[in-house]
Amino acid sequence: MGMTPTQGAISMMQAVFEGAEPSLTYRLSEEKKEVRGQTDGMEALEQALKKRLLTQRYRFAIYDDSYGLETEDLIGAAKEYAIPELKRRIEETLLQDDRVKAVTEVTITQGKDSLTAICTLETVYGTMQAERTVEI
Repeated sequence: MGMTPTQGAISMMQAVFEGAEPSLTYRLSEEKKEVRGQTDGMEALEQALKKRLLTQRYRFAIYDDSYGLETEDLIGAAKEYAIPELKRRIEETLLQDDRVKAVTEVTITQGKDSLTAICTLETVYGTMQAERTVEI
């Protein structure tokens, strides 16, 4: 008789991935370039979404394939392709966080060699905005 249960048990990984995104997390200070203290609620969500938008999708093995924003292939792309594709990708990655209920608006402004997306989100904490500039 083994020590490992075989019926009716779920793995630790299943339990972790089936739950809601955690809210309490470490506070990242961009100005001081340090991790200090903790944050929760809306501030934690803003931090998590900013990190998600700034992380290149598929690049880091620590994240699963749904984490991050794929932008490198937009460099040099025609704006007629890049603008709607960036909008779609941003919506897709933001909605991966279960605290985001809807992406209600994505406004993209064009710079000479960049696109800036400003998103309005409905979250479990209320309405908020997220922003990302991408070089193209």
